[in-house]
Amino acid sequence: MSMSTLAIALVISVVGTLVAGLVAFWPDPRAHRASNILLAVSAACGAIVGILIATGDGLLLVLPEALYPAAADGSAHVWPLFYGMVFGLDRFSAIFYSLMSVVTLLVAIYAIPYYEDHAETYSKPGANALTALFVLGMQGVLLSTNIFGFMTFWEIISVTSFFLIMAGGSIASRKAGFLFLIVTHLGAGAIMSGLFLLSGGALLSDFSVIALITPELPQATLYAALVLLLFGFGSKAGLVPFHVWLPEAYSEAPVPVSALMSGAGVNLTVYGFLRVLLFMLPGVPMWFVLTVVILGVISAMVGVLYAVLERDVKRLLAYASIETMGLIFAMIGVGLLAGQEGSTDLTQAALYAALFMVAAHALFMSGLFLASGIMIATVHSRRLEAMGGLAKRLPLFSGAVCVLALSAALMPPFAPFMAEWSFLQAVVGALTEATPMLKVALAVIMAAVGFVAGLALFAMVKLYAIGFLANPRSDEAAAAIEPKPIFMLPVVVLAALGLLLGLFSPLVLNRIGAVDLAPADLDMQVLATGGGELAPLTLFLVMAGILLALFLLRRLLSDVTFERNYQTWDCGQPTTPRMEYTATAFSAPIRYFFRFFLRAQKVVTSTPLTPNNPWVASRTMSLLVSQVWYDRLYAPIGSGLTRLSGLVGRLQNGSVQFYISLILLALLVTLIVAL
Repeated sequence: MSMSTLAIALVISVVGTLVAGLVAFWPDPRAHRASNILLAVSAACGAIVGILIATGDGLLLVLPEALYPAAADGSAHVWPLFYGMVFGLDRFSAIFYSLMSVVTLLVAIYAIPYYEDHAETYSKPGANALTALFVLGMQGVLLSTNIFGFMTFWEIISVTSFFLIMAGGSIASRKAGFLFLIVTHLGAGAIMSGLFLLSGGALLSDFSVIALITPELPQATLYAALVLLLFGFGSKAGLVPFHVWLPEAYSEAPVPVSALMSGAGVNLTVYGFLRVLLFMLPGVPMWFVLTVVILGVISAMVGVLYAVLERDVKRLLAYASIETMGLIFAMIGVGLLAGQEGSTDLTQAALYAALFMVAAHALFMSGLFLASGIMIATVHSRRLEAMGGLAKRLPLFSGAVCVLALSAALMPPFAPFMAEWSFLQAVVGALTEATPMLKVALAVIMAAVGFVAGLALFAMVKLYAIGFLANPRSDEAAAAIEPKPIFMLPVVVLAALGLLLGLFSPLVLNRIGAVDLAPADLDMQVLATGGGELAPLTLFLVMAGILLALFLLRRLLSDVTFERNYQTWDCGQPTTPRMEYTATAFSAPIRYFFRFFLRAQKVVTSTPLTPNNPWVASRTMSLLVSQVWYDRLYAPIGSGLTRLSGLVGRLQNGSVQFYISLILLALLVTLIVAL
């Protein structure tokens, strides 16, 4: 396909997204479906362009040059808008663009019946228009090649996310929206300040120009920029301790928005972070690298611990997203650390493993959030304790969720396991020749990844076992039926894509340039790193063959005529939902071992059945899990700012002479600083 054809398809993708947002306000009942269909078509065009460029051999798509050839005098065409900015896609940005487009395509399909079923809660025109604008912001971030475009579209994402989070109109959604707005704007301000420091304050500086400037920057300026950028991108990614907004926002936003934010929006932080580190800076200091590793490890451990404890299905998935982003940043940090220590093989393996984990996260996390919407609509509750028994009543849907949960649990042969295996195998292979400092760091990383992987499996087993197995725990769960096909399609497709991405991970990695991990001479079906090899497709076939053999042996060696079906019983008594494990009981061992950190408290509420007899009462137990970071960090900061604002408010005393004195004092201080 020619570059001009790719450019036209890319323009159709962006313009189609904009038109989809405008069509949402068309005063016609068909506007809702038309808007989402347009968004899906534009996303499909974007996915095709992104995949072709990401898997092409050094393709670079630059707009408007790809649409308008240079003049005879050699002068290039410029856009009449956006200050003549240049937009483009290289292999790196195309990876994220294709992932974002695939997620958007499936979310747009899901949103058609979702907003129709929730018309009393959400405004369909507003939700569709804001979603399209949110997607347009993501497209702009990935296409921008200078600071002005990057930050403009980054702000579009932030503002539209704020209104989408509050779309439900509840008090909780407003609180989550304003918390998100505060954190994300602090982060955006930090990113802009960091980029300004790197560019010398030039708003329209191209990224390639910044790469030429940074080697000459003073060390203090470079360090300040790195701190600002780490805070800005880290807060948007949900790294601890900047993560407090993420569970609140994801749980209160509409399900399609939660899927977009977790499956596509949060991945842009990895893109921006790596775009700066790998393409604009000549190198980073050791203290920065170690900080990235430590923040990534802590975020992964904290995220998975709270995911184990959560009983709210959407909050559980939000903490699982924090855990995965923590692993991704830890991999990036290890790659940078290995580069500092001269281990180039580990650097390549870690960075490509991080990119592959980003792709896997986009698929399984967006799929799980879309699945959570079906689960919540089925039982009319976000509590896992209200579910149960869904596997028998929703077999196809439960099978898709099982695949997605196994992906999130880092189990073979799914894509996250392949990323984790490649990373750990490269770490093991680098241990023999590593420096003492690198050996210590890699040993800690291996232990942390093992810890996180074990608890991730625990969390996903809890999600699936409590939500889908055993007997129904509510009347709604007992009456559950298979959802509409249009609801099912995106979830099933995302589950299938996650499985295929894992099975053909060598092929995918080879096509995006990771030839060291997936050599072409091995037919692109074997991962090879750190002296070890793994064939995902062969592993899957072996596992499937073992299961099939066990099934056939069981059918051949047992006499089914002597079998009878009967309800499960306990010591002669039929079981009831009250006898089943709850999500709280399931997580009790983890709560006990980490009680010094989690500080979970059981609260028993006693309600007397008769006012005159307090001994005969109905008792309920609830589990309160305190947010350590919120209680110890954010709450004191909030209280301090409230007191400070009260003191500053006293300055407004109505005296004109006092105001003039303050102005003169400000001018005097400014002159002193300037001189």
